Parts: sequence; structure tokens; C-alpha cells
Amino acid sequence: MTVDKENRNLLYFSVKDGNRYLTVISLDTMEILQTVRILENLKDGWQFHKLLDNSLVAVSESAGVSVWEKDGRGLFQYRFTAAMGGEEKAAYLYDGAYAFDGQRLAVVQRKEEQTETGYKQFCGIRVSVYTGEGHVYWGEYISSLETLTEWPHSYCSLEQINVSWE
Repeated sequence: MTVDKENRNLLYFSVKDGNRYLTVISLDTMEILQTVRILENLKDGWQFHKLLDNSLVAVSESAGVSVWEKDGRGLFQYRFTAAMGGEEKAAYLYDGAYAFDGQRLAVVQRKEEQTETGYKQFCGIRVSVYTGEGHVYWGEYISSLETLTEWPHSYCSLEQINVSWE
């Protein structure tokens, strides 16, 4: 549960009958303004949501990436759902930096790989782009700092990564 950026609405997230829902409640009247199913047919595995300035992104391993755009009233309008690309896992997207321009969702996350002893993190990044047509781009970019990085000691931070559609 959280309050939106404008301090106008309470956003309540719940899971019922294998679906994830968002309920928008007015802070002025405490009236329910909207209830929408943001992910459906959830199975075991990762699921989470990210609130952006103008949108909401919901992700699950089974349902894919669902994008909702916030309108002027603070309500969310469905834009698209796309399956994740074969290279991606929902766990990778969890720590990502996101940008949505009304048609395309860009996700940038640090490159990491699971090993027998845990996760190894790198300074390189993975970039994914989603549209209403699906997962349309995936790229991996390597940094020269990668040789200096061993988990849990990291010289690179996701907080240093910004993504936008400028």
C-alpha cells in the first residue's frame, strides 16, 4: 500500500484467486475510485510492481510485463502486456530502472548471473524494450569495470543508472 506522488490517492495492491489487483482509493473521500486486475493467472515465481511517475509496471514470471498509464485523475489505464524475452527472468527486472513514454517501456538493470554460491554482479547492464507488440529489444553492455566487481563487494550501483525517452 502506498500514496501516489500527488498525495491524492491511496494505492492498495492485493492478490486474490491467482490475480494481482490494484485498488485506487481517494484520500479526500475514502471512496474506491478504481479496482483493476494488473496481473492474471499468476503461478509460482517472482511477481512485483513498480510505480513510475506516469505509469505502473507489473511483472511476473508467468504473466509477463503489464504496463498501465496514469491519467489526469490518477487512475490507471491499461496499455499492454508483453511476455518476457527468453534472456530475461522476472528476478532480473526487479532491480531495474524504468522509463515509459506512452508506447514503449525501457528497463535497464545491472548484469548479474547466478552461481553455485549466490549471485555474481557486474558493472555492465542489460537493456530491454517492451511495446504492445511484445519484447522488441534486448541488449547487454559490458563495462571495463567488470573485472573489479565481485559480489558482495561492488564498485557499481544501479542508483547511478537513469533511463529516459528523451
